[in-house]
Amino acid sequence: MLAHWELADGAAGPGGITVLGGVDRGQLGVWRGELAAVWVELVHHENSVEYGAELLRRLRVGALERMVQFNEVARLWWGGTDLGEAVPRAPSVTAALEKYLRPMRDALRLWERMDAGVAPTGVSLPLKLGAAGDFGRGEMAGLVAEVLGARDLVEAGEFDLKLARARRDALEQRMWDTMVAYSRAVVARLGSGSNAAVTLPRLTPLPGHTPEPVGITGAWDEERGAARLEWEASGEESVESYSLRCCRGDVYDKKRERVVRAVPGNAERVAWVTEGLAGPGSVACFKVYVVLKTGNEKGSGVVVVRR
Repeated sequence: MLAHWELADGAAGPGGITVLGGVDRGQLGVWRGELAAVWVELVHHENSVEYGAELLRRLRVGALERMVQFNEVARLWWGGTDLGEAVPRAPSVTAALEKYLRPMRDALRLWERMDAGVAPTGVSLPLKLGAAGDFGRGEMAGLVAEVLGARDLVEAGEFDLKLARARRDALEQRMWDTMVAYSRAVVARLGSGSNAAVTLPRLTPLPGHTPEPVGITGAWDEERGAARLEWEASGEESVESYSLRCCRGDVYDKKRERVVRAVPGNAERVAWVTEGLAGPGSVACFKVYVVLKTGNEKGSGVVVVRR
């Protein structure tokens, strides 16, 4: 569109073509650069959220293992006492964070009471866990604090991601409105029979049918360190390409999808990807779109891949 606008500016004469109260070709170019930067930012924030979520998962597992160890010691040495009866039940590692943290905090409270009380025979206080005897209540509190810190990082990353998506949507809408206005201005200024009007880039697909979707399969390959995605061939004669797109998480949202591969229609229908799968335990979902030479396209069903 920018290259066409440059030619139309030459045909229009001094001042060129402006739309929407003064938007010119230069401004559209600025917005295109900003949009490219926002897409890079989006990928950065998505990766940050994925890494943060994986860090949070590992911290939760580590803290839970220590709590289970504490519970075993507490039941062994304080069994039959009020403190032994107050040992909290260990939460599920996948529980909502507040439900996960509540028994953790109760374990810390219980640990404090034990340290302040009378030591059972064979136990030294303050209570320390581990073969080296170097993990006490302070270290447990530190693990809980790390879980909270990782949660805050994930939430901050998700907010940054939300803002970047809002900037992307606003820029795309602004550019779309500008291109529609430009197309109308070319016809109005230079005439419908002018070379500029006849060669206007299309903003929407040509008339024609929508292709049938194709099937897609995928799974994480540990040895290769990537997800292997494979899809069926389209029966359409006018396939231009296959567009492989993904969303982070296990729910596909078209507003959040991004293109990860554009595969020519006659190429091998297999792709190895790591997008959306930055760390162990991360999940991403994928679709493949059949794209016709007219620009019409149709997406497949969703395949969810867990690393």
